[in-house]
This record gives sequence, structure tokens and C-alpha cells, in this order.
Amino acid sequence: MNSADPVEKNWSPWLTRLVVGVDACALTAIAAAIGGHMSGDPATLSLVSALAALAGLRPVRFARFKTELSATHPFVLLAVAALGPLEAMTVAVVGLVGVLLRPGRRLAVLRTAFNLGAVVLAAAAASLAFLAAGGHVGASLWASFGPLAAATLAYFVVNTGLVSLAIALQQRTSIFEVWRESFQWTAVSYMTGLTLAAVMLVTLQAWGLWALALAIPPTWLLLAFYRAHREAIQEHERRVQDVEALNAELEEKVVVRTHELATALQGLEAANRMLSDANGALTEASKAKSAFLANVSHELRTPLNSVIGFSELMADASFGELSPRQREFLSDIKDSGEHLLALINDILDLSKIEAGKLEVHRQDADVSVLVRDSVTMLRPQAERKKLQIEVMGELGSEAHVDPRLVRQVLVNLLSNAVKFTPDGGRVEVFACFEGADLVVRVTDNGIGIGEADQEKIFQEFYQADGSYARRHEGQPQSGALVPARGYRVIEADTGEEGIQMARTEHPHLILMDLQLPGLDGIEATRRLKADPHTSAIPVVALSAHTPEVDEARAREAGCAGFIAKPIRLSRFPQQVGSYLDSEEGVA
Repeated sequence: MNSADPVEKNWSPWLTRLVVGVDACALTAIAAAIGGHMSGDPATLSLVSALAALAGLRPVRFARFKTELSATHPFVLLAVAALGPLEAMTVAVVGLVGVLLRPGRRLAVLRTAFNLGAVVLAAAAASLAFLAAGGHVGASLWASFGPLAAATLAYFVVNTGLVSLAIALQQRTSIFEVWRESFQWTAVSYMTGLTLAAVMLVTLQAWGLWALALAIPPTWLLLAFYRAHREAIQEHERRVQDVEALNAELEEKVVVRTHELATALQGLEAANRMLSDANGALTEASKAKSAFLANVSHELRTPLNSVIGFSELMADASFGELSPRQREFLSDIKDSGEHLLALINDILDLSKIEAGKLEVHRQDADVSVLVRDSVTMLRPQAERKKLQIEVMGELGSEAHVDPRLVRQVLVNLLSNAVKFTPDGGRVEVFACFEGADLVVRVTDNGIGIGEADQEKIFQEFYQADGSYARRHEGQPQSGALVPARGYRVIEADTGEEGIQMARTEHPHLILMDLQLPGLDGIEATRRLKADPHTSAIPVVALSAHTPEVDEARAREAGCAGFIAKPIRLSRFPQQVGSYLDSEEGVA
């Protein structure tokens, strides 16, 4: 047993002191053996030494612990029992020389000095144990087996102990850990060496010197055992290294995945914070919108009340007689004002609903009054379209409701029914009680609502058809322009009708409302400009939508100008005149 390839410059001072101490003890043991030596057979010594050297040429290397195991100890034990202490130390040294002289091995001074001293001390300890246990050099196996076993134990302990101590000092670890992991298992090989030594001793005593040649096959068998055991250890070490590498890789993946998870969690937390901030901002914006709608609604009611109030005063006969045309205009002003007031009230109620502040004031109300008042508000529009409105049901009872809200709902339903029912149609209002609930139904024979839009009609500001080309618009108000300064005015209700009138009447100017039922004003303008009979007639667009967008589309279609609603009568004649080639004509 010897240490293998230590880096001498990295040796600790304690390791150097160990080498010096081991060599000093080895020299002392050699001197003591020479002083009390009894000369053995030189031929036997030569053969045993040669076998030890042969065994030393094939050591087993353990790279993990930087040590080697050679099969020389059976021959050292044979020399202890058959030749004496000095011969045992000689065989140990010769066997080590076989290890040191192996091709490719690099010699180091401190390592070689340590190995020589260690094997000499181990052989000396084995000889001392043999003699102390009652053994006699050259005795029979029967008398020598017990002392030879004691010699084997001493050789094992001293040899493995010294090498373990050297490795522990070099690697700065526990000597017990080194011995347990590296050399504890070699006790089996030493016991095998004891058996081989006993067999060689019997062979030597029974058949003579040359019979020891039979020890060569067992020696090679022992070497094969060492080599097989070494390969098993190396395979074990390789698997341990593979497992350690796999564990390191898994740990690295765990660290990476943990970092990724932490990053993802941080991103999620940031997204949650952003979402929370966005929700807060939306809530504040909704509150601001509701407050804005409420303020605007209140601010608009003041001037609108003046418009409605003064139109009623002007219609009073006590303030003077009016012409039928003037009364018609005042009626239109009042109706438009009432309609605008209703829209403002709707906006105010919407803002209250969104703010959660809409209050319901229930009271006993006559059903017939609620229904008939609502119908009365829409009857003028129905008469213009020659619609028949019929009221049916249980109208003589009272209901505990908020009259204002019920009237508002009824007016909205009736307004839609009148707007989307064709001329000459029929609208029915039916009221009845189902238990304690008042049920009011408004039906008409208009276009109805498609199944795809029925789930959307309760969304805010939703209309089934919001395009310019809606087929059912509010009816045009007659008298919007007063034969409105030397002009003769003709009116068309639809885009198709307007195109036909332009072809037959050939007016000097066409005022084109972009939001016409059926064919919209943009397409009607394109057709007029594509027709050689009407292409030279200037077209001026009228619209209440976004001026920038509508004006660009109108001019692209061929309009010569654009007038945004509401129309100002004080300057409208000048606007119209700017597009006419002559002072008189048809518009």
C-alpha cells in the first residue's frame, strides 16, 4: 500500500514531518533486525523477493484517493514466518521497487521516501507481532498460523494507517474517513494474503523451494480480484459523479425556473396593479362623466325653459293675433323644445342611474291619464304620417307607480313606434293588470327588430341601424325654410325622390341632407354628378354630424359646399346666395 502522485510543493509541513518520522523509524527497525539477525536461505529469499517484485509491477490504482494497492503482502508474510524480520523487510522493499519501477510512473522524492519507510515499518510490525504471538521462524504451519494471523493484522493496521494519515494530512480531512472509505474493505485482501502465505509456507516445507512457483497463479488471481474490485469501485464512482452532475443540473434548472416564476409573478403583480389603477381611473372617469352629464343637463334646462315658455306666451291670443304660418312655426318651436327637454331629462336620468342616485317616487296614478297623455304627445307626428293610434285595456284603474318614469317609457316606446311605422300604419297601446303589476304593451306594424339586435336594444345609446342610409328616419319638418327671400323651394323626402325632382325641375341649387332615409345624401350626390343632366347643378351638403368628417366625405362625393346644422336663418340666405349664379331660381 502506498500513496500515489502527490504534488510535493502543496504538501503541508505536517506531512513532511510525517515522512521524516516514518523513515527514521524504518531505519531503526532495519538496524535492530541486522543486530539480531539469523541468516536464512539466500535462494528462498531471492525467489520470494522475485515473486514480490512481480506482484508489485501490477498494482491497482485508486485515482479518487491518490493511492495504490499491490499484492506483495502474501510474500512479506511468508518471509516473516519462513525467513525472519530482516528478510521480511527486504521482500517488502523489493516488492515496492517493482511498483516504483513500473513503466510510465513518475518518481517523487518525498513520496518514494514515505513509501519505503511505510513498507519497512509495516514488515517490522508484522515480524514483531509474529514473534510476540509465540511464532518461530521456520516452524510448521500448525505452530505458526496463529502468530501469522497476528502478523497479518499488524501489517494491515500499520500499512493502511500510515497511508491514511498521509492522505488525510495532504487533503486536510479526517484520517478515519479516509481509512473507512479507502482501506477498510482491503481487510479481505489481507486475509486472502494470509491464506496464500499459509499455502506457500506448507508448499515450501513439504516440497521445497521450487514448489513456490505454484504461488504464481494464485498471485495473478489475487491481482485479478483487485482489478475487478477496482473496476467496480470506478463504476460506482462514475455513477455517483453522474448522479451528482444530474443533481447539479436539476438544481440549476430549479433555480432558473424559480427565477422565471418569480419574474412571472412580478409581472402578474405589476399587471394587477396596472389593472387596478385602470379600474380606478375608469371609475373616476365614469363619475366625472356622470357629473358632467348632470351639470350639462341642468345648465341646458334653463335656456330651454325660456324657449318653451316664450313660445307658449307668443301663441297666447292676448299678445296679439298670429298668422296660420306663424302659429305653425311656433308649434314646431314648442314641439322641438319639448322633445329636446325630454332628451335632456333622459340624459339626466341616465347620469343618475350610473351614479346610483335615481330616485323613484311612487304614488297612485290613473292609468288612463298616463296612457292618454303619452299618446297625446305623439299624436301630431302620427297624424302627419296618417297613423292610427288605438288605446285599449283596463284604463279605469289606478296603479302605484312613478308617473314621470312610466310616462317617459311610454313616450319613448310610442316615439319609436311612430318613427318606424310606415305611412297609413297602425299603433296599439294596451294596458292591463297581471296580479299587482301594471303591464303596458306598445305594438305596431312597422319594420320590427331583427333577432340579432333584440339582445342589444337595452345597451346604452344603441340603435339597430345607425348608418346614414337608415330607411326609417324622422319625418321632415315642413316650413324649415321660408320661401326663406325670393327663392322658390321644393322638398323631397328621400334620396331617390330628390334625384327624380332634380331631373325634372332642374333647380339652380340642391341642398342635400346627408342623413336621408333609404339612399343617403352621399350616394345621392354621386348619382347626380354622374348624370349628365344634373352634373352641373351645385350641391351643398347639410349635416348635424361631425363637421370635419362629413365635409370631407361630401366634397369627395362632389358637393360644392357644406353647411353644418343647426341652420342660422340670419345668415342662411347669404350662404345659399354664395352658391347661386343668379339671384332668382329654384333651390
